[in-house]
Amino acid sequence: MKVIKILNECKIVVNYGSDNGAKVGQKLRIIQCYETIYDPDTKIKLGSIPINKAVIAIEEVYPFFCVCINGEKQDLFLIPRRLNVDVREISVGPPLLIKINDLVEADDM
Repeated sequence: MKVIKILNECKIVVNYGSDNGAKVGQKLRIIQCYETIYDPDTKIKLGSIPINKAVIAIEEVYPFFCVCINGEKQDLFLIPRRLNVDVREISVGPPLLIKINDLVEADDM
């Protein structure tokens, strides 16, 4: 899964829809692979440490994609919390800005 569109500072689109099992309210994580880990003796690549950019929640589900909002706790006034998106990629920086093609995975926390 990945971010495929940034609608505004509060909503993004992920290529994960009802045909893949997406459900309203489901939590997802936007991640960035940060550091590659190598075995010091064999020099074999062992994997990467992912960094969480954001936890998002599915607000609307369509067959092939879903619209997501910030999945972190909202304030009492139900004002949508902004996501740390790259505003230059909004269609309708720092390394942790959410960008198109960022990887997304189910949040099993």
